[in-house]
This record gives sequence, C-alpha cells and structure tokens, in this order.
Amino acid sequence: MTDTADTFLEAQEKYGVPTSNIKREGPHLFKWVLLNLAVNSGVTVYSVPNSVSKIGENAFDGCSSLQSIEMTDSVTEIKDGAFRNCTSLLSIVIPDSVINIGESAFMDCISLTSIRLSSNLTAIEDGTFFRCSKLPLVKIPEKVTSIGHEA
Repeated sequence: MTDTADTFLEAQEKYGVPTSNIKREGPHLFKWVLLNLAVNSGVTVYSVPNSVSKIGENAFDGCSSLQSIEMTDSVTEIKDGAFRNCTSLLSIVIPDSVINIGESAFMDCISLTSIRLSSNLTAIEDGTFFRCSKLPLVKIPEKVTSIGHEA
C-alpha cells in the first residue's frame, strides 16, 4: 500500500479514526492507523500487512474479539504489550523473522492455547505469557539464552 496519512486530520478524514486515538504523525502513521482500525473494529482474524515490520507497543491491547492474527516474514519485532488482554486470542504463529518480543506481549491472553515461537528468538522477556492460563506448553527455541520474570 502506498497510501499515507501524515496528519491527525488526514487520518481522521481518510479512515474515520478519532484524533484522540492517533498517537503519532509522519510516515509511519498509516501503518499505525491500520493496526488501530483492527483493534477498534471488532475483527476476529487480522492479517498484518507486508508493509509492517514492527507490531507497536500495545497495538492490539484489549482487542477482545481478536481470535487469530496472521503475520508475514516482514515482521521482525513485537513490542511491549502488543497483544496484552486479547482475551479471545486462541493461537498464534510467530514467524522466524521475529527476533524480539517485548515484555508482557501476550499477558492476560486467557484463551491462548497454542503458540509457535520464532526459531530466531533469543530472549523471552518479563511477563511475556503471564496469566495465559490455558497455554499448556511453550516450546523454547534453541537460541533463547534468557527467560524473564513471570515470563
């Protein structure tokens, strides 16, 4: 996608997103708006566009209807709290392109029953899977050298 929105007003007009929900301006605003629309629209399955390389902090936080997310190899990083409180998220496959998953990224995903981690992951940060009570097993990739508190 080559479309961009460079100001709060443009984002509001083009995508119907309230300006109070827009947290940044500039060339990455359009990518952020796409993720924000997914969170606020009640979608159950979301495919991250190929143009997105990072899932931002709290990008899907509280998206209670999201059951599945599809990521391509364009994604290299999942920031802190990205999927926190996605209470309907059932399973996720983290592509091998992801080298970092932030703190509390999947915290309180109480319906999560299956996850496949990137084979290139080197650390599991604090609280990554905290209170994911239905997650019976997480296979730790060989490259992981540290596991954080309440991970």
